[in-house]
Amino acid sequence: MDEARRQHEKKASAIEAERAALDERAEAEESRWEKQRENLESALRRARD
Repeated sequence: MDEARRQHEKKASAIEAERAALDERAEAEESRWEKQRENLESALRRARD
């Protein structure tokens, strides 16, 4: 039982670390997209003027 619990905790910890890394990547991508969208919208406004 103890060995199974240790294995479970090890796997759960690895999954949690992967989730944290994915969350960080998702936040970085969202930030990148927001900057790109702002630049594109700005270029579109300038082109219309």
